[in-house]
Amino acid sequence: MDKRFQQHFDAYIGEPWILPSGQNADIIFGRHTISLTSESTWYSFVVDDVDLAKRLFRGDDAKAVEAMLKSSSTIAATTTVDVAREAAFLRQCLAPHPTTKLSLTYGWHNITSDRGLSDGMRMSLYLALLRIYSVYDQHAFLLPRNRSESWYTTELWGFLPALLVHGGVLAHQSAEVTSAASTLRKNRNRGCPKHESRPQRRRLLGCKVDGLISCAVTAGATISLGMPFGFELAAMEAGKVSDLSSTKCLSDTKRLAKVAKDMHDAIMSRVTNSSNRHRLATYALQISGRIMTLYRLVKLPGRYYVMVLDGVLEFPLVWDSEKLINLLVRLVQQKREMEHMATCVQAWVGADNFAMKAPLVHTFPTPPSTPLHD
Repeated sequence: MDKRFQQHFDAYIGEPWILPSGQNADIIFGRHTISLTSESTWYSFVVDDVDLAKRLFRGDDAKAVEAMLKSSSTIAATTTVDVAREAAFLRQCLAPHPTTKLSLTYGWHNITSDRGLSDGMRMSLYLALLRIYSVYDQHAFLLPRNRSESWYTTELWGFLPALLVHGGVLAHQSAEVTSAASTLRKNRNRGCPKHESRPQRRRLLGCKVDGLISCAVTAGATISLGMPFGFELAAMEAGKVSDLSSTKCLSDTKRLAKVAKDMHDAIMSRVTNSSNRHRLATYALQISGRIMTLYRLVKLPGRYYVMVLDGVLEFPLVWDSEKLINLLVRLVQQKREMEHMATCVQAWVGADNFAMKAPLVHTFPTPPSTPLHD
């Protein structure tokens, strides 16, 4: 594994991350990666522990690394998302319990909140709230414990796909789905053999995740790029456990980090202006029972990326109107940020690139991820 990692480390062509002392930050990160004795996202050039990354440096170098990691946490949040109208609409939908059910039966048309919201957005928020209320109502307003993974995905979080894709900027694929970006990375060097007498090597499938969110573009153009649903922006994993330190949650986090990096590389392979590389962000949404953890992956100078924790959302065990409103409002903020990024991606890639017929066979700007188990 160390040899494979070193090969990809040495294959990097680009500007190094030079610190105030003159040290190359990538070399420090690389030494730490080689010292690891178990599978880690560091082998895929993804820093998943910001505090650990800071402790690898001293003095001015530590300050420089901390400043860079802090600035990376704000990448992609370039637009101020005003969700006051959404919050006001949701509060008007929810009359004080126990008259909430009667209030919801009036429908979204009869909510006289600020008309600055589109009818489609009002309807999406209302349907999400209605679905959440029905789950609580069925269980006497106390969420059950230890349900199956499918119950959490389809019942509790089942409103999420419709809420995210409203507006036509994003597309969603549900169930067990293979990432096209991951597939492209795994098959990048698996072309036809030099000798025609040898059989062509079998193509490998990419990592499978429980959901994908992509830029919504025309089908004809995306098929030519090998991505039937457009450039992938976010991956989702779901589980029934609510303990974020469990084995499944930790393994899901590693998978999401690798897929998010593959998405980042797949997009940047079509962007002509390399300066946009540090403006691009891809996302990961991890569902663990009642809890959803939001991540964002951005590029650091040099070889490495960083996985930033954006927030943790949680359904209350007992019905709480204000907490549920805050949860929905935060999801709207996440939706707006991903829509903004999808718009940027389409602008950076351009219409000419979307119409290209050639497959993605050239080398990506950074070496591929090298997990212990693909």
